[in-house]
Amino acid sequence: MVTMADIQSATDEFIKKHWNSGACGEFSEASWKEWVAFTGEIPNNDKQGCYALVVDERAFYVGSVVSRGAGKYTGNGIGKRLGDYAIWDRTKKASGGRRVYCMRDGFDPNTRVFTFGVPVPYGYLALALEEFLISRFKGDGLVNIKSTKWAQ
Repeated sequence: MVTMADIQSATDEFIKKHWNSGACGEFSEASWKEWVAFTGEIPNNDKQGCYALVVDERAFYVGSVVSRGAGKYTGNGIGKRLGDYAIWDRTKKASGGRRVYCMRDGFDPNTRVFTFGVPVPYGYLALALEEFLISRFKGDGLVNIKSTKWAQ
């Protein structure tokens, strides 16, 4: 079973191996962030990067987002992609009027979402991180398939 602690540890290893601080600067926020209770803004919604879906502490899916966006959304991608998985629940409101979201039909309602943002202009590293994680954990049940009905 793959956990978010496993994914964070492997991500730390990936950054250590593939991030050149001298040429690129420090990687300031090298941690996965949970979209807690699907409320409000998606962590790293303004970045390219990776995301992981987790049920019962088991990470079962990892994907990358390298959409370059346009206009004021240039470099964004994670927020747009997670719209494929979660939908605004118009029946609920959080404090401060923030939106509350829920997983779309076909997903386990207990699914948790984590994101990892990559600094612009290094979004291409998200593709490499995704492949690194899948290669590392594939035999342990971590997958990446392009279907929205696999989470049941």
